[in-house]
Amino acid sequence: MLMAARSPWVVLACLGTSLSLNVYLAATRQHVTITRLSEIPNPYPKGRLMPVLRATRFGEGVATIEWAADSRPTLLYIFTPACAWCARNVAGIRTIAAERGKEFRVIGISLSETGLADYVRANNFVFPVYTNAAEPDGRKLTVSATPETLLISREGRVENSWIGAYGGNIKTQIESALAVHLPEIPQLDVPRK
Repeated sequence: MLMAARSPWVVLACLGTSLSLNVYLAATRQHVTITRLSEIPNPYPKGRLMPVLRATRFGEGVATIEWAADSRPTLLYIFTPACAWCARNVAGIRTIAAERGKEFRVIGISLSETGLADYVRANNFVFPVYTNAAEPDGRKLTVSATPETLLISREGRVENSWIGAYGGNIKTQIESALAVHLPEIPQLDVPRK
């Protein structure tokens, strides 16, 4: 009988403790809500020194990507084959490589090998594509979102960085920085309910 009388108090104490913990966790949790592309944290902002990368060159073998290995600055295009936003950039990155390839060394890095062979063939990339890119300490190259395009000086400093498809302000910024006219990006087919 004594146990039955204490039972509601035990339940209330547990609920109170649970409620207190939930309030504490909610108050201390760092929640980031991204509402615009410009709010995505960029791991490679303008001015950052970019490390030399080790990566697997598509269809060949392991290679080192050194920024001073070429007399031109490097335009590093980071994508994934399954990314719809990356698909919207295909004509743009091909235009940059074709029209500005003498002034910029263009390199692609895919964050995924899944479907990469078909993707590279179908999109007729004329620049080298790498996978499994890692920094010298072995950490994988990671980005906040794909696609990401980085302009890197011969000294390895990020001169410009653009996250997202080549439309709107990003298109204007890239056209100005690279002195190129990019094609309009295709619209995404979004199913309507």
